[in-house]
Amino acid sequence: MKNKISLLVMVPLLAACGSQKPVANYYTHQTECIGVELDGSQILRAWANTGQEADAIEQAKRNAIKEVLFGANYAGKPLCDNKPLLPLANSLANNEGYFSKFFQGNGEYIKYAVLNEAGVEKDFRKNADAYIRAGFVIRVYRAALKQKMADDGILK
Repeated sequence: MKNKISLLVMVPLLAACGSQKPVANYYTHQTECIGVELDGSQILRAWANTGQEADAIEQAKRNAIKEVLFGANYAGKPLCDNKPLLPLANSLANNEGYFSKFFQGNGEYIKYAVLNEAGVEKDFRKNADAYIRAGFVIRVYRAALKQKMADDGILK
């Protein structure tokens, strides 16, 4: 009887320890700093998850700028300045109107991030939800972005 009870306990435990199947095919990648140019701009590998290939580049640019402005906790080379330009936790929330305009379709963000043609890394893959994951090498003009935030009164 004791062997039957231990067998009844062990079988479900062994089944639970087997290899797990992934729940979803959608996950994000961390932004990575590849290098710094002499003008202070940063070369970042940024990712986008979108439903349209045409939107992927613009979303990757927005993600790279958001990382430099608010997050700056990206991986990569130690030469990169990984302190956020706007270190206050509520900078985005306090300036929501400004940033929604800044990041809109043809907003100001376009001036501060460009696709690095020499090092484009595209990884278009459709997952179960028909999203496209794409990685791009984006050059962010950090010094100019910092000056823009200071001129507009966002960076104090």
